Amino acid sequence: MKKFLLLSVMVLGTLLSAIGATTKVTRNLWTGEVVMGNWSGYVVLNAEQASAIEPGCKVLVTVKDVDSSAGTPQVYLQKSDWTDFSPAVKSIVRNAGTESFDITEELYADINGKGLVVKGCYATLTKIAVQKEVELGEGGDFDSAVSRVWEGDTFISWEDPDKGWAVIGSDCFKDAKAGDVLRFGMTDVRPWAQASIVDSSWASFADAPIRTVGMPFYEYTVTQAMLESLQSTGLIVSGNGYRLASIDVVDLSKMPAFTAQFAEGTTKHWAKGSRPCVTLELQNLGANKLTVPVSAILTRDNGEACDNIDQVTVVESGATGEVALELGSLEPGMYRLAVIAGGRLVDSFNIACDPEGIKSATDAQADFNEFWNTAIQQLATIDPQYKLTELPDRSGTKRKLYLVEMQSVPDGLSGEPVTIRGYYAEPIAEGKHPVVITYQGYDSAAYGPDGKPVDPYCPSGDEGDWAELILSTRGQSINNREPYTNTYGDWFAFNFGNKDSYYYRGAYMDCIRAIDFVTSRDKTDPSAIFAQGQSQGGAFTIAAAALDPQKRLKAIAPAVPFMGDFPIYFTVAGWPRSVAVAQAAQKNMSDAEMYGFLSYFDTKNLAPAIECPVIQAVGVQDPICPVRTNMAPYNNLKVPNRMLVVNENEAHSVPSDWHDRYLAWFRQAIEGMPEYMELTSNIFRGEFPVQWSALTLDASRFKYVKAGDRLKISISRIAEDRTAWPQLKVTDSSAKDIWPATPLYDSEKTFDAPYSVEFDIDADKAKLLQTSGCRINGCAFTLASVDITGTAEISTVLKDPSKAVSTIWEGSEHISWAAADKNSVLIDKSKFSDMKAGSVVRVSMSDVANNAQLRLQANYTQFDPVSNTQLKGASSADITFDDAMVALVKQNGLRVTGCYYTLEKVQLIDASQTLRTQHMMDTSCVKAWENGENAVGSVEIQSLEAHDYDVTVTATLYSDLDRTTPVKTVSKEVVMPARSLVNAEMELGDLDPGFYSLTLDVNGAAAGTYNIGSKPTQIEVTYDAEPDFEEFWSTALNDLKNVAPEFTLVNEVEGKSTSTRKVWYVEMKSTPDVPGGEPVIISGYYAEPVAEGTYPCLIHFQGTDGGTSTLWCMSGDSNPEWCEFVLSVRGQMLNNRDPHKDRNIYTQNGMSYYTYGLADDDYKHKHYYYGAYLDCVRAVDFVESRAKVDRKNIFCEGGSQGGAFTYVTAALANDRIRAAAPGITGHADFPVDFKVAAWPANQILPLAESNGISESDILRRLSYFDVKNFAPMVTCPVTTNLSLQDTTDPARVGFAPFNLLNVDKKVYLVNPLLGHATAPDWSDRYMDFFNRNMYSSPTSVTSPERPLALQVIGRMVETADDAVINAYDLMGRLVVKGHGTILLPAAGTYIVKSGNSTSKIICR
Repeated sequence: MKKFLLLSVMVLGTLLSAIGATTKVTRNLWTGEVVMGNWSGYVVLNAEQASAIEPGCKVLVTVKDVDSSAGTPQVYLQKSDWTDFSPAVKSIVRNAGTESFDITEELYADINGKGLVVKGCYATLTKIAVQKEVELGEGGDFDSAVSRVWEGDTFISWEDPDKGWAVIGSDCFKDAKAGDVLRFGMTDVRPWAQASIVDSSWASFADAPIRTVGMPFYEYTVTQAMLESLQSTGLIVSGNGYRLASIDVVDLSKMPAFTAQFAEGTTKHWAKGSRPCVTLELQNLGANKLTVPVSAILTRDNGEACDNIDQVTVVESGATGEVALELGSLEPGMYRLAVIAGGRLVDSFNIACDPEGIKSATDAQADFNEFWNTAIQQLATIDPQYKLTELPDRSGTKRKLYLVEMQSVPDGLSGEPVTIRGYYAEPIAEGKHPVVITYQGYDSAAYGPDGKPVDPYCPSGDEGDWAELILSTRGQSINNREPYTNTYGDWFAFNFGNKDSYYYRGAYMDCIRAIDFVTSRDKTDPSAIFAQGQSQGGAFTIAAAALDPQKRLKAIAPAVPFMGDFPIYFTVAGWPRSVAVAQAAQKNMSDAEMYGFLSYFDTKNLAPAIECPVIQAVGVQDPICPVRTNMAPYNNLKVPNRMLVVNENEAHSVPSDWHDRYLAWFRQAIEGMPEYMELTSNIFRGEFPVQWSALTLDASRFKYVKAGDRLKISISRIAEDRTAWPQLKVTDSSAKDIWPATPLYDSEKTFDAPYSVEFDIDADKAKLLQTSGCRINGCAFTLASVDITGTAEISTVLKDPSKAVSTIWEGSEHISWAAADKNSVLIDKSKFSDMKAGSVVRVSMSDVANNAQLRLQANYTQFDPVSNTQLKGASSADITFDDAMVALVKQNGLRVTGCYYTLEKVQLIDASQTLRTQHMMDTSCVKAWENGENAVGSVEIQSLEAHDYDVTVTATLYSDLDRTTPVKTVSKEVVMPARSLVNAEMELGDLDPGFYSLTLDVNGAAAGTYNIGSKPTQIEVTYDAEPDFEEFWSTALNDLKNVAPEFTLVNEVEGKSTSTRKVWYVEMKSTPDVPGGEPVIISGYYAEPVAEGTYPCLIHFQGTDGGTSTLWCMSGDSNPEWCEFVLSVRGQMLNNRDPHKDRNIYTQNGMSYYTYGLADDDYKHKHYYYGAYLDCVRAVDFVESRAKVDRKNIFCEGGSQGGAFTYVTAALANDRIRAAAPGITGHADFPVDFKVAAWPANQILPLAESNGISESDILRRLSYFDVKNFAPMVTCPVTTNLSLQDTTDPARVGFAPFNLLNVDKKVYLVNPLLGHATAPDWSDRYMDFFNRNMYSSPTSVTSPERPLALQVIGRMVETADDAVINAYDLMGRLVVKGHGTILLPAAGTYIVKSGNSTSKIICR
């Protein structure tokens, strides 16, 4: 598993004086994920990492995925030499969580200066921390704690010809004491800089290890043993690659008491598109508030200065604060980051930004291929003379071990062959076996600290089922131990400058000879030869795969590889640069000649020739073979099957699970690595307006997404008004950002459309998308398409799709988690005994309500994340199971639960036999089909198979009135050629008027479910008003007239009024809630132009108040030539917020606006909407009372509940309303609404049942408030906007009143893809409609003597002053706009407005 973060050194100021109070201080030593398995996984903390552990503290080890079925899960602490403490320190793990270990003096003695091993079994390690109890102190200050004891300018280097060190006398340390910190200031720091301090005899201090360092300083803590040496003989500052500028002694007892460490989850590796940021946690251990300066120094890996970031943070006593250090937009590459808090170095480390984006151009010489062909031909002429000598003491029960010897090319173009050797393990079992060749690292550690030779690694004979060759290239490992002799000296320097006899020419050929050897063995499978190696062995692995003319390696695993991109290598590392520079100087080689020579052996020039899959590991903290040099060959690979494993805390090493990872990669190669193709997959296409109305893309659309892909979002329209703050958000299902919000504007204007935004997908985001999908949200733009771009995996295995699906449950069960009819289905665990990760559970349903949800559980155990699917009318859902989910259902079974659907079938789908296809319903067929049109359904299918297959495409159509039985099912076979993109169209025919749910699926997997319509204006609607309906409402209007309105402009609205319009908060009185009761106060916002004259007026009615939304109030400048009134009906909006929340008496005691008073005997007068409807008429009374309102031009609009109010007002106020614009109208056609929508039936029907009222009686009561019954009373023009995917107020409900209108002018607009939302340009559309239907006295102007404010001369229109003039055509479209004078474009009839004057002009 990938490791994530080794958190920094904790800075802890010593307390000045204890004041009694204590606090717990926790320092994270390591976080990541290591699967311990059967004692195979572990974490090694070196001495520096374990330095925070001290007597009396606790070591906390956090684990997850505890598997007691395999054995007894344990966590075990061991000494750094892998031996047990005495007594053994271990804990039996019973549940996921944290195990705590107390550190005694005895344990501390074994850990201090040495380190610690944390291991265990049957669980996954996720964090190691140390916790101690600390007393709060009074604090200190940062400056007085630091004493400068030495200054100078000495270059420190281990390398010739610049060797240098600094001898520091004992006087500098006369005032030092144990616990102080020595701070060494540096300048001119080279990328390979290392720090070392030793005593005056050059003996190392036990507590001061050599470390890699970067700007601006490094530190060592003074121990008691070190202090004695410092004060008697001083010290020597050694190391490599920097100038020593100063030495300070930091007295921690004078420092403020605080800790600083990186927050858990802070990473050192950012994928493409991520914004680098590190977060620092500061804990104040003092009694007073603390101000801490924090800085970050960022340099490139070659030492160039990049950026300095400075911040100051204030932390209260005992509290913990965070500082986020944004590193800005960084180019792909490697950087070094030093973070300093309160003058103390928190940590200095390497960071990686999009390493796969690092460019390393090849620099192969013209004869590169010829050179290596010659070498390969020479190898072919050498008789290998394989000689095997069994090693009985190494052989075991599974494999025999041999010392193998063979001949390879001479050290040049001629001469005697060179003998190379290796250890070879061959399985005892009969048959052919896979084989792994291990190429070894640089043999620089041939002798141990005791001067004795170190035995080369030899594999075990008692473990392993594969053959294994551990190769020792010429002069190294076995060939560098007695009785053999290394005749090459320093291998990198051997014959440097002569490419034909250079060490690595022969060594690379040795690697090919190793392949020849394993191929010659009867027990090795020649189709399953693999290679791996670290460091120099990584370079050998790359060279073998590239240079083998027969390309016999099936897959390779180089780790932290050597020999990459020498021109860059020598700018970021000290070795082997020092060797190369010295050799070049001896041979009078220029830099160009040196790099030209090395280019023959540079892995970046070899990598393009590799043809097999590659998995490569890199260590971000590697100073020996830095990541940039590792990426040179990797980024020059041409093979699509490659994987990069970035270990952000490793240096020149690999994590404990690397062996398991590369073996898994090799096994996958045996089973069949997939092919890949470059592909852009469309997962949404259509015009979807986004105004905080999210488009949900479910997880099924992302089932093949992977790390490295890109999410591309294309936008067709962006609002021109920058103050609308257009922005794009991509969130998860809980509305949490997956990527940071993207502004669609700059400092001056919004961006021009079309516009696209791309997001990089890393492994975590890929998993999130696969499990829960995403939501595209934001505001002020129209979404056009969503695509995934990248390489798509092509399945090469021949499949039988008929074997993919097995039914594990079938029946008919209504599923509900409501208490009254709670029901779910449990499928026994035995059904899942053969289930594998990647399998799909397909759930098929009927009678699916619009608000239905499907949830899968492992009986009553939730999956992580919770498997919850909003069905939105879909009749099937596919859920992919990962390892953890499979384990749970095998243990507990599967429970199918949720609400508002009938379960019909559950099927288990074997992913190995399922065709890899990406399919998406074409949204161009999502519409309201008109008379004379034949409906179709269309789906795009992309084959990701290497073979041709037939697929079955099925279209299923349900009426919105009956979701139990399909109206129509159409299927057809579609031929899918390999890798092809096919569009399959299904003919649905001439559908009856109505609305339908259309599902398209491919081989049973849903491609999409959308609502469609057919001839909506021909839908028959039943008028069901009671006989006294009109009389009742006529009486109600008379009752309203008897209520004194007491219109009051309470106060001007601060921040809304401008010089153009004044905006007021107003109140008035409306009809009582009960006959004879007190009038009800209602309120609103009213805007009125400042200029004299009369103006048209627009009344806005609002949707149902949820109680938390931000109230909308118009701006004084937003609609300057209109009066406007935003009404808050009784108990809603302004009457449901402080200071008037007491006005809402309607949603108490379990009631809602929709149920209040409906069960009362006098429901006609006591139901909430009796008063609310009359409030709307009172709004008309109010605007008519205003002198500046043109009473002949009063208009109204509203959405949802506001749409209902708009219809009702147009009916009850009748000829007082000039035109109306209801949108996404609710509260209509209740008998139908109760069938097609869950709400408000789910409130009203339980009320009726609890009060003994039948459904027919409750519907009769509702008929008095049903908007459709008001529609025949409307006499003004009406335009409406409805949405096909609306599940709150479905389109059928909105068309009910529209179809019963008896007016000459009525217009509708259907939004195909929107839910409960109007079109983003709906306000522009209805304003155009209102302007076209504006009342004005007809006037014909044919001469310039026209006695009006507007003067017309020919096509020129003038005003007496510089007023704004707007000219519209008879369709209400703005033709021309100007100040003072305009020129009409042509002869014709126009509506011209200026100030308070509106005139019809005939221009001849």
